[in-house]
Amino acid sequence: MNAKTKRALKQLRAFEGGGKIKFYFEGLKPSKLGLKEKVRVSLVEKLGTGANNANFLVVANGKKFIFRLNMLLFERNKTRDEFNNLKLIEKARIAPRAWILDDARKVFDSDFIVLDYIEGKTLNNIKYDLSEELVRKIARLFLGFHLMPIKGNLLKLPRDEVNYEALLNHIKKRYDSVSKMVSDKEFLGFIKKGYNNLKAKSLAKKIVHPIVLTHGDIAEQNIVLYKGKLGLVDFEGVSITDPAADIAYTFTQFGKKEFGEKQREIFLNEYLKHRKDETLRERVKVFMPMKNFGDLLWAIEQALRIKKGLMHKSYVEKNTLNGAISYAQVVFGRCIRDGTIDKRYRNFDLRRVI
Repeated sequence: MNAKTKRALKQLRAFEGGGKIKFYFEGLKPSKLGLKEKVRVSLVEKLGTGANNANFLVVANGKKFIFRLNMLLFERNKTRDEFNNLKLIEKARIAPRAWILDDARKVFDSDFIVLDYIEGKTLNNIKYDLSEELVRKIARLFLGFHLMPIKGNLLKLPRDEVNYEALLNHIKKRYDSVSKMVSDKEFLGFIKKGYNNLKAKSLAKKIVHPIVLTHGDIAEQNIVLYKGKLGLVDFEGVSITDPAADIAYTFTQFGKKEFGEKQREIFLNEYLKHRKDETLRERVKVFMPMKNFGDLLWAIEQALRIKKGLMHKSYVEKNTLNGAISYAQVVFGRCIRDGTIDKRYRNFDLRRVI
């Protein structure tokens, strides 16, 4: 290989990585990014890849931005929805400002947004304990959303009228999706029974729940710690809904350090000191097994998408099929513990269906 060819390959690799992002930024009008002078990029650094997006830190003219690339190639509206949500809550100053949306997939192989960078590290990238102090801070993160008056642009946010029946319908749709990709009759049998177990339970019709502004995905990978203070990233799931469903999601899917009974009690005590909700505890308790079961179906679906090559190449660089199966197995154990799935299946190996 001659020197010219080597240089060309080096340039191509740079363009395919951070170099391509740099090239894109430096071709923008400064006003697109709130800048006054010609855009000059001094750094492009990959921060990590989550379940739905790959995030890059871009420093342009001394200002930090996030370049956020959609990993779910089959979901064409996801990035646009997040961009619109960020614009609607911009004046509330509870989220980073979004600057650019591009969902044409002509410049890059997926849609993306550019938004302001929030200083700090997400909890999943540092060592931490779910101490009483941290749990109280997380409760106050929720309150920052749940206590916000719903007026002005916030009225345009999607209203997710979460109730038991609506969540069951959502789970049923995910079950139908998984069943089209799986042929194992034993698995489909006990999963269907699990769904029926949930269907047999219900919140009392007399319970009228409030609706509040919710983040929708307050988990360790979306909580940023900086100088002892917590902030949030990833606003795809912002909506107006039942606060109990928002809290139940965090209790069941926070991350490797699951909220135990002690942490849940600390959280609820702190939360209810500032926001009165007589039936919140009851609603959270009912929603938790539903969230676990829905997460199990999501995890299996995600693993199958990796196997079938339906995920962006940047996603599978970090999220392997084995890792996806391992996570699905963890959530499966939680569904056994909840009693949603019969304990006689506790040794069932999900590799059979994936």
